[in-house]
Order: sequence, then C-alpha cells, then structure tokens
Amino acid sequence: MFFNHLKAAGLLVAVSALSACGKDKSSDPLAYVPENTAFLAGNLEPPPQVASDMWLKNAEQMMPMYEQVFDKTIADMQSAGSDDLGTKVLIALRDEMKGKFNRAGMESLGLSMSARSALYGIGLIPVMRLELGDAEAFRAFIGRLETKSGQKLDVAKVGDQEYWSASGGEDKLQLIAAIQNTHLVLTLAPRPADAAVLKTLLGVDMPKTSVLEAKTLAKFNAERSYLPYGSGYFDTSKLVELLFAERTAVEQAFLDAWGEKNPLADVSEQCKAEYRAIASQMPRVGFGYTTLAGKNMVLRYAIETSPAVGSELSALAVKVPGLDGHGEGLFDFGFGLDLNALVKFVNAKAGAVASAPYQCASLQPLNEAFAKARTNVNNPGVFMVAAAYKGMYVSLSKLDVADASKPEIEGKLVIASDNPQSLLSMVGNFVPPLAALSLQPNQAPVALPLDGMPPGLPPAFIAISDKSIGVAVGASEEKSLQAFINDMPSKPSPLLHYGVDGTGMARFFDLMIKQAETDLAASEAMQEIAAPEDSDGEDGAAAEAAAARTKKQADARMAFEMMSSMRDMYANLFKRVDVAVFATTRGIEVEYSVELK
Repeated sequence: MFFNHLKAAGLLVAVSALSACGKDKSSDPLAYVPENTAFLAGNLEPPPQVASDMWLKNAEQMMPMYEQVFDKTIADMQSAGSDDLGTKVLIALRDEMKGKFNRAGMESLGLSMSARSALYGIGLIPVMRLELGDAEAFRAFIGRLETKSGQKLDVAKVGDQEYWSASGGEDKLQLIAAIQNTHLVLTLAPRPADAAVLKTLLGVDMPKTSVLEAKTLAKFNAERSYLPYGSGYFDTSKLVELLFAERTAVEQAFLDAWGEKNPLADVSEQCKAEYRAIASQMPRVGFGYTTLAGKNMVLRYAIETSPAVGSELSALAVKVPGLDGHGEGLFDFGFGLDLNALVKFVNAKAGAVASAPYQCASLQPLNEAFAKARTNVNNPGVFMVAAAYKGMYVSLSKLDVADASKPEIEGKLVIASDNPQSLLSMVGNFVPPLAALSLQPNQAPVALPLDGMPPGLPPAFIAISDKSIGVAVGASEEKSLQAFINDMPSKPSPLLHYGVDGTGMARFFDLMIKQAETDLAASEAMQEIAAPEDSDGEDGAAAEAAAARTKKQADARMAFEMMSSMRDMYANLFKRVDVAVFATTRGIEVEYSVELK
C-alpha cells in the first residue's frame, strides 16, 4: 500500500514539522494559498524569539523521552526480524537529531525558528509550505539521511522546478517534496502526474488571488483578537461546496489515478441541501494564539456557529464562584451549566428535526439521535436538579499520598445554587447530620460532623452564601472558605475547566511511577521464578515463553523509565496548565493556557 512505502519520504514531513511553528510577495507562503481554500493554518509573522526559545526548551526537556520511544520502537522492529527501510530511516533520523533540539542544532539542518509556514488546500488536496533557513543545508541533511538509510529519493523536474518523489511500485499516489527558492513544499500527487497538476500543487503556477492579497488570515485574526504568529481555520461551508462542485483539473487527476468517478456525482439535491443547512449552522472551526510572550502561551480553539445558535449556546453558561478558567491549586476542576437552558436548547433543536426529519439516507442517524436527546433531557430528575444546582468548583491545595493508608488532602469545594438552603435540605434527606446544622448565608463556617466516618480524616467545614454552598477540608482552609464561595467571576464561567500546576503534575506522576515500580518488581520476580524452568525445557514453547517474559519485563522497565522522565520534565518545566471550555456567542471555544517556570 502507498503509505507503507513512504517511510523514506516521511522523514521530510517529520523534520519539517519540527520548525513549523521583510520579504517580497513570492517569499511569503501565504502568497501561494488560493483565496477560496477550505482549510488553512499559517502565520502572518514569524513567532517572536522568546516563543521559539520556549518551544525549543520544551523539546529539549522532552527529548530523553522521545529518544526512549525511538529506541524502543527500533528495538521492537529489529527483534521482530525487521531490517526494512522503515527501521533504517528511524535509525538515521534518530542519529541525525541527537543533540540538535536547540537553535544552533535546528539551523545546522537548514531549518529556521523564525519561519513562516502554511498548511492549506488546493481544492481538497493538502499542501504544506515552510520557509527554510538554509536550503542547501537542508539538502545536505536529506542527503545524509538517504546515505544512512540506503534509500535514494526519486528526482524529477516539472519545467525548471526540481522535486523529490516517493511511492511504492503499485501505488496510485506519490509524496512530492520540493525546495522552491527558500520554501520546502510537501504535497501528494497522482502517479503518474500531469505537468499542469504538479505546477499547481507546487506553486509554479500561482493562484489568481491569494489569501495574502485578500488579507483573509489578517481579517480572520482581527475579528477574533488572534495574534499573527499562528492561526487557521477549517471552513465547513466551503468544504461542502467543494465536495458538491464540479471537480477541478487537479481533483479529477486524483480520481483518474484511482480509476474512480466523482463519488458525489449521484448525490441528490435533497441531500446537498441538508448538508448545506448543517454547515450553515457550524460554518467554521478555527484556532489562534491570544497570548504568546515570555513564559506564557494561550491558544484558543473554536467550533464557530451561526449567530442564532451562538446566542442559544451562550445562554447555557452560568457563574460559579472561583470558576473563571484559571485555577491556582495543585489540581482544579469545575463545571457550570444552566440545565433549564439546556433542556430548552435540546427541545428546540429536537423539535425542529422532528417536524422536518432529514431525508438523506446518510443523515438518518441524526433523526434518532435528536429524538433520544429529547427523551433524556425531559427527565424528572433533570428538572429537580435544575431548580437548585448550577455547577461546582473544587481546588486542591495539598495532596500527599506518601502513606497510602493516611493520605493528606486539603482543599475547598463550592456548589453554585440559586437556592442553597433548598439544596441543603435535599441533601440532608440522605445525610441526616447535615440536616441538623443551622446554617445562614455569609456566617462563619461551621465544622462538619464526621461521626461514623473513618478515623484520621482531616477536619472539614461548611458555609453558605446567597448563591452557593462551600466545603473546606483541612484546618488551614477554614479561614478562606467564605471568600472562596463569594468569589463570583465577572464573566460567565466555562462549561468545563481543569487545571494543574507543576507540583500537582509531579504528584500525579509519582502515583503512576509507584504503580510502574510495582509492575516492574512483579515482572522481575516472575522472570527469576521462571528462569530455572526455562533452562530445563528445550522445546520451542519454553523458549517462546521465556522470550515473552523477557519482553514483558523490558516493557515494564520502559514504562517506569518513561514515567520518571515525564515526571521530571513536568516538574521542571511547567508552572501551570489550564484547559477551559466556554459557551459564547461565537460557539464553543476551548482555551489552552500554559505558564512555564
């Protein structure tokens, strides 16, 4: 198969991805992107040096772990008796990259950490274009990989443009790579490829109007407050139109290579209309940086919807004390949701589908899904909870599990509610000690009764406000509980948030390392017990059993070593990571925030 025969050329993709993070038009990758492209990821400006330094630091920290994965993969392939091209390419790439995950190392390979790049579509065909720091150094790098792997890439020309190609003997597609001035270009092409098709894909023939000339990406960024250092989109409406439109010469060449007709030629007008209607409700998926400076990075993803749907989605958001998408504890977790608004939203969408079901055969499952969703949300339990419950947020400030029998945990929990007294009464029906407490809003926390609970538990306290119930675990958390449950955010809270700081990550990996140590000890003990038995057996079954135990032990040791490497990496590198999912008038947006030490 095609992709099984591209292992040599695949190194071009792997290497170019490492750096894809004042010139004339033809030197800008975006100048080669057609204005009507359905998908695009690129940068208007090179990332600032402080950001590229941050990425290189990350790579250097993670390199020991990657080298372990490389070595394990190569060892597994060799133990399986494989000495094929894929193994040789991996060995060559591992050796070439060793010690080069730094600025000087990248530049020695011809790459640039101040590069502009673009991943885009010529119709439905993906093309990647990347600025190189030194084209000749990159050619030399590829040459060394070819020599070490014992595989030369095929070289050909279209017009004056030279390019590499790679494919298997029976493959109908080929990977194409070219160095065009200062750009590395990667794409797929039919095999054999028409010269006109290659010229279009490689940008020898430039588009009539580019996204650079139309300022498409600049406008996209400005409307969303994205920085120029990396952003993009997947336009579902354009994709649908591309799928249903007449095939371009390039696309038809691909179909011809496969001996296929247009797979959508027989799609009914009814199906086309229904797919267009769905795309109009979710016209775009996009992403972009909102912060990229110093040790801070914030990347935002968005499933964009129509204004009408966005307005309905934003109504799902509520305010939960402390829940703003940026935590401060070792571990933070929370969510907020207006269940009444959710029921209204689902009923409206399900009702619309029920009154006008999808007729297209491929969309029939949606009819069933909406009907089932409508049944699920119209549950008496949902209405009972919706009246008193809006969300929750928990923040752990201490977690020590050195002694598994007596874990030390401290932190605070808040539950958002329009009627906290009613919610307490509801819970009190199941937990009688709570019903006996006399709690009033904004009064000092009171101790939670721990009668009947296991001994050794830390003290716990409870307090309420007009809009929340709070619980503190640990004596040091009592004084800050009232402020915690009254810390109402200025904007609606995320639908979901989780966060962890570097110390919290280290604690999490400590638990995993303990388990890995246990597995490793068990594996080694089993090997020692089984060794005498294996020595007595001379048949193939005994040898296979011994080999299987040896491999299991090696895998356990690898897991232990990788966990240890990851633990050190996170503890030394990350100060905090937060992920939050928001419902906004634009749609569903995910914010990924990283702060390095």
